Amino acid sequence: MARAPAKRPILPRRIFNRLSEQSKTVLESRSQPTGPASIATDTTRSVSVFLEQTIRNYECEIAYIKAARDGLVEAQDLKRITADEFRTEIVPFLQQAQETQQRLSLVKHQKELIEEDLEDAISIKRQKQSGGPSLELLENAYTQSILPRVMAASARQRKSRFDQSGFRKAVQTFYDVPLNKGYCHVLGCWLPKDYMKAAHLVPKSLTCGEISYLYGSKSDPTTREDPRNAVCLYSTIEQGLDNGTIVILPIYQSDSEIGSPTRWKCVLANEGAKNDMIIGIEKFTALMKEEFPSKKFLRWGDIDGRELKFVGQNRPARRYLYFRFIITYLFHKRNGEAPFAKKVDNLETFWPTPGPYLRKSMLVVLAKNVSNCNIPDSILDTTTFEDDESSSPITDGSPKWDPSLPRHH
Repeated sequence: MARAPAKRPILPRRIFNRLSEQSKTVLESRSQPTGPASIATDTTRSVSVFLEQTIRNYECEIAYIKAARDGLVEAQDLKRITADEFRTEIVPFLQQAQETQQRLSLVKHQKELIEEDLEDAISIKRQKQSGGPSLELLENAYTQSILPRVMAASARQRKSRFDQSGFRKAVQTFYDVPLNKGYCHVLGCWLPKDYMKAAHLVPKSLTCGEISYLYGSKSDPTTREDPRNAVCLYSTIEQGLDNGTIVILPIYQSDSEIGSPTRWKCVLANEGAKNDMIIGIEKFTALMKEEFPSKKFLRWGDIDGRELKFVGQNRPARRYLYFRFIITYLFHKRNGEAPFAKKVDNLETFWPTPGPYLRKSMLVVLAKNVSNCNIPDSILDTTTFEDDESSSPITDGSPKWDPSLPRHH
């Protein structure tokens, strides 16, 4: 579990009393706590207001730290405190400044993504309670969203290689799967831990620049390390997600769920694999007999349309699942109008979750390069954003990764 933000450092009274009167006044004026955000009944507005208040709180905290730092520097210059006293007192303020500035930068740069994460978390909670989101719920959801980003940013400063073992642990912790066990979200049952994979949705082989070009101004440099960018799968099923045999799609019971689905299903994209075997049930009889009581062998057709089962309340992010859906669609489109691609083309809303997930021009280029095809307007019009001056393309303005899809982890 990531460490919570440190408690605000405070100057001891004996040090505070030796500051100049002006420094005391400034520090006291910036010591006043900011109030919590008012919570609206509308979920989207509540999340937006909460994040705006969070940004103001971080900015106030930085102003307070700056006032303390300036006061200490002045006091040492005036020889009111010793060099040793200055070093002792300044350290906790510098540590807090680094952490607060890091969080402020993350929230400002990734505000839209964090809003989406909070809205998803609230949608899950709202199934169990009526009324608008409480401040406690928003704070808990915010913590779940921001801490993986902070920890991932810190990890990148320490090493450049991807830590697959650490990522798997983070994914299991996020989904409430004990580290000494394995679990498959598609099968909905426990497995020996060695048979479970933390399956990336957006492949870790994509660079930050490539991801930035896909997501534009909404780019998230921590995508590879984000536990929302994965699901827990039995190893063979993970291979099926990688090679386009299956895809994960949203489930809707009513129109009110559109935009923030909380339920997902596995869909067989390669109908030719319908009768191919995934696993012999006798291998894990004690673990799987409850989910598949009459089966001796589990085939790909048996999990077509199967709802994913989660241990806790956390879910993968919609933007990552959408990316995997698009990649799988293009892969099958390239393979000569495969049945799955035809289904997508013929249905008006195959992915009925509106939102500007990916750069429109990027999808158009991908479609042309991969399969020389056009993506249906129903996808382009509701799930992409247009290029603008604020976008941050890759160095030469074009995607550099080879779209031989689907791409392995």
